[in-house]
Amino acid sequence: MRESAGEDVREALDDLRLRPGRAALVLEPDPDQQQRLARLLVLSGHRVVGTSTLDGGRSLLREFPVDVVLIAEELTLPSPMAVIADMVGLMPGARFVVLTQPEEPVSGIRPARYEALEYLERPIEPARLRELLAS
Repeated sequence: MRESAGEDVREALDDLRLRPGRAALVLEPDPDQQQRLARLLVLSGHRVVGTSTLDGGRSLLREFPVDVVLIAEELTLPSPMAVIADMVGLMPGARFVVLTQPEEPVSGIRPARYEALEYLERPIEPARLRELLAS
């Protein structure tokens, strides 16, 4: 019998670390979208952990090394660069991709300084996601 749920989580994360493919963290507040994106990633051979909050994302980054972080733009408001900078501090080698709404981002006009970030427009096309992860 396990002593705590924390041990179950650690064991699951250890299992994920041993699997081949890239490791991805999905930060998506919509559970349906989070599940859809995680499924696309898993079907492409990647390991995935996901959560719907920034605090949850920070906790996962402390426990689970990832190659890529896919983060919903609405979770980065009002300051995408500050949120990304904070998360980069937890996982310096990770690639950060902001998931945006079609046509224009949730925040309205994207300032030029945000062009340093990578963006993936919703709805996410499986081929575009595979292309992004392959690069």
